[in-house]
Amino acid sequence: MLPFHTLLFIFAFCAALGWVYEMIAYACMRRRLTFRGLLVGPFLPIYGFGGVVIILLGHNTEASPIVLFLVGMAVATVFEYLASVFLELTFKMSWWDYDHFKLNYKGKVALLPSL
Repeated sequence: MLPFHTLLFIFAFCAALGWVYEMIAYACMRRRLTFRGLLVGPFLPIYGFGGVVIILLGHNTEASPIVLFLVGMAVATVFEYLASVFLELTFKMSWWDYDHFKLNYKGKVALLPSL
């Protein structure tokens, strides 16, 4: 098991990196800068949680990189779906919508963003 401070660093790093990724992706798609997230600052916790889970899955394992990628993708996709449902029930609004992507499920998850 990794030390708590290492997991905390991974969480913060992935949450910040996810924010940067979404800022760039949305700026390219919409041709304008759009603030992403429900928190103040450059931080998207869903990426932090996903990063920690994927690191923990791959830690001390001898799985091939392809298997690790596919398992990580599946775990992240399930986590994203559950987060979407939780946020909709809590805040009564949808925080993201993948309806415009092919192979989406209820607009909450889609294959391309999962990749």
